[in-house]
Amino acid sequence: MTDLQKCLCALGGLFVVLPLVAAEPADSSQSWSWRIELSNRYDSNVTELSDTDRDRVEDPDCRSTPSCASRFVIKSPDDFVVTPYARIDWSHGAPGSVETTARVEARVNRYAENSVKDYERYSVRLSRDLTPARNFDTTLILRASDTPHFYLRELTVPEASRVQGTTVRDSARYASMRYGVALNQLLVPGRLDIEASRDRDDRDYDVPFDERDGDLSGLGVELTLRVTHDRGFTLRGGYQSESYDAAGDQARTIAIEPDISSDRKTASLGTDFRWGRQEARRGVLSIDLKQEQRDFLSDEPTDVYHFGRRDTRFGARIEVRQPVGEHFYLELGVEHEDNESDLGPAANSSSSDEATDYTRSLGWASLGWVF
Repeated sequence: MTDLQKCLCALGGLFVVLPLVAAEPADSSQSWSWRIELSNRYDSNVTELSDTDRDRVEDPDCRSTPSCASRFVIKSPDDFVVTPYARIDWSHGAPGSVETTARVEARVNRYAENSVKDYERYSVRLSRDLTPARNFDTTLILRASDTPHFYLRELTVPEASRVQGTTVRDSARYASMRYGVALNQLLVPGRLDIEASRDRDDRDYDVPFDERDGDLSGLGVELTLRVTHDRGFTLRGGYQSESYDAAGDQARTIAIEPDISSDRKTASLGTDFRWGRQEARRGVLSIDLKQEQRDFLSDEPTDVYHFGRRDTRFGARIEVRQPVGEHFYLELGVEHEDNESDLGPAANSSSSDEATDYTRSLGWASLGWVF
């Protein structure tokens, strides 16, 4: 049984058991909703390339030189992405009682020029009130998502390069299974709540990159302040501490494989502005800022692109959603990401296959239908 099957079985078991733990009132009811969305997104840097490598991708001189051409299988550094999305929501409860909700969603990403980047993600979420509805609600949230395959970029294979006496590269792909639990506690009725979470992401890289297999796990906390009672103005702040524990150098090989283990600290700030009278059909403008510090943990000085390395990543995102008519909505958004790598003296970011210094901008438009 795969990790996803185990996780889904556990969630399914809780889905069945939790409603039986607390007695439901006779007037309890359930509701269903469906959402279908189609999004078109522009991504300026699909594999997080440095400025030097972005120029190389479509450079005829690079394409005609095997040692340079092997850096890329993508056809262009940027691309347009079409993303169909579907979601089903279910809720069960009654006024003054505990409420149970469930959500299942699927998102498919298809790239216009670089089909190697195509991927899908499937998610499930279950929440359950731990106490009947009152001033200080406590909610338990369980969630899981599965990404069967994700293409990263072309990377050097150390052992094959040692054997052949020249740089050998291959496509780095991995499968990701993420699951977590969160507890949401209302601190001030109608105004302030806090959510604490624990998540883990198991990543399994395809051969020949077994040294990159590992798990990303950590804790997070987020505060949400509703400045106005109608939620017209909301502030959000969060902090997350995670560690990626990679397998590292493989004992069965002579070459030294890189260790991509790292500690990650992320701080985030956000705000939401809402308008409209109907709660379910209100428009919203969201602004989010995020900064991550990533310290790599390699203890091998010859691993020049990870030993003593620190990355600082800053991201900004603006998104607006406007209901259109009774069942439709339009969503527009832009996002920018900037990563700066502080490498050791023996490393040169322009000659690295790893993601180092890069900038990335995204813009998208989505049309959704809720029924």
